[in-house]
Amino acid sequence: MWMAWSAFIWGNESFITMEEYGEELYKNPRGIGCIACHGESGKGKVIATYKEKGKLKVLRGPDIRNLDFKVFYERTLQDKGVMPKYHLTNDEIKAIYLYLKTRTNIPDLKPRTKDVQTGQVEAKSDEENAP
Repeated sequence: MWMAWSAFIWGNESFITMEEYGEELYKNPRGIGCIACHGESGKGKVIATYKEKGKLKVLRGPDIRNLDFKVFYERTLQDKGVMPKYHLTNDEIKAIYLYLKTRTNIPDLKPRTKDVQTGQVEAKSDEENAP
């Protein structure tokens, strides 16, 4: 079933871009989204504050915007700390990474647009990416 679904998503007849798929996964991949700990843009945010031995502690999701893909991939698969293990596929991890790169304007992956009539996905020019 998944193979048919992924072929539909990534085939020539795709109805969403990989960035759009990554956005949906980022928001809610398996019950709790990356957004809950890493924030809207991946910058990270406070998850909880608590006291331990009388000292105030802060549990914060790390900034994941500037990780290269290899580090991002490895950390996504790690089973350590408070990071849930999502059992994401390689394509899902790539889609989330691409979404983060388009959200944060990091130049190694440029945002893409999809022509509604042709279905072609093209990289935006640097001028179109400017704020």
